Amino acid sequence: AGMDGFGTSAFANNDVLVVTTMSGSILRLSEDGKEWKLIGQMEKPRFFHRQLVTANGDFLLVGGGSMETGKVVAFERFQVGK
Repeated sequence: AGMDGFGTSAFANNDVLVVTTMSGSILRLSEDGKEWKLIGQMEKPRFFHRQLVTANGDFLLVGGGSMETGKVVAFERFQVGK
């Protein structure tokens, strides 16, 4: 809704595509590619950030900005199940 698609980040790991939005939503594309499933919420919502995948398959959120607090320096880590 609104500007939630602004400054998003997307990353694929194997057969999993994850998108994180400005409002902090963590979404995973369904296996059939027809819908986005909400799988979590960032602790510190951000936009224009980057996602990386660690050696054990966790997703890592790096950098970005926030309309409320400015520059985001905290890293966040989350896991994506099947």
